[in-house]
Amino acid sequence: MVTSKGYNAEVVTGGIAAVYAWKSKRYDVTFIDIKMPGMNGIDTFFEIRKIDPQAKIILMTGYRRQEDLGKITDSDVIEILNKPLDLPYLLELLQKTTSDYSGSILIVDDDSDFTQSMTEILEKSGLSVILASTGTMALEIARQAKLSAMLVDLRLPDLHGFEVCETLHQLNKLPPTIVVTAYIDEAESHYAEFGDLGVSSYLYKPFAPESLFDEINRIITTHPVLEQ
Repeated sequence: MVTSKGYNAEVVTGGIAAVYAWKSKRYDVTFIDIKMPGMNGIDTFFEIRKIDPQAKIILMTGYRRQEDLGKITDSDVIEILNKPLDLPYLLELLQKTTSDYSGSILIVDDDSDFTQSMTEILEKSGLSVILASTGTMALEIARQAKLSAMLVDLRLPDLHGFEVCETLHQLNKLPPTIVVTAYIDEAESHYAEFGDLGVSSYLYKPFAPESLFDEINRIITTHPVLEQ
């Protein structure tokens, strides 16, 4: 289910296997069933926290009783979910838990009406927005700022949108990127080149705000946020 939404998932069948997996790599979020054979979910929780005290953990249980939770409180975990799981809520929780909006959203477009409307939509959701009306300006900003994502138009006054992405890719400064354009044919002609840069997200003007948020969430949950 979660893989169909763009997440990478690994499944283990017990607490010992989960702890072993955590010793080998780190995970953005871990779902743990409280009732498991061998090492139970509570002991697994504490063993994983020994490895990483900041590990994001969601517990699952069919019997939410305090004696089962032991010393774990709601503040210790992202959430404690009751079975049967509410799948739409689980996906929403996963999206919120794994999305990193600690950086700004860079919008690269010389259409002032478009950038103003996008800024209003994103800022109403509590996101920080930076505007660039030229490719040169975008390159300067992206070199210095911590960005969660970038929206880039193809037709800019000085550079092509692909040139902006290619330059940032060469500098290892290309953030998770969405190509926004009204020219579908032109975008399709650059699919392969953008794909080589790891860019595969497109929005065609005009588009609904929901589509924008869906794409931002998708690319942020599958790409790291670049530090300054």
